Amino acid sequence: FVVMIGLFNVISAIFVESTLASASELAADKQRKRLENPKRWAVNFIKLLSALLTRVWRDGDPVLEELTTGLLTDELLERLREEEIDRSVFDEVLENDHNAQEALQELDIQRADHRYLS
Repeated sequence: FVVMIGLFNVISAIFVESTLASASELAADKQRKRLENPKRWAVNFIKLLSALLTRVWRDGDPVLEELTTGLLTDELLERLREEEIDRSVFDEVLENDHNAQEALQELDIQRADHRYLS
């Protein structure tokens, strides 16, 4: 009788271990697919970039409007290449701008890690 209970415990432990390993693997695969989604990255990067550039460029800038529509013109590309964003501005945007915070959250960058980004 004791041997049977011991055998069932071993079988149960193997079953539970394989179930947990499988669940962990599925969760990791789901997160990997989520992080590798190019549309998700593009949308949230544009949100973050727009929040930063809204602070640096004047509001209503037509080139900034092009960015939000997803149109990449030569003028926009040239201005982006030349732009330098100060650390203090970056930190301020991350701290105060809801859209920037939301974009980083969607990219699985936790709020506690925001201070290390600049």
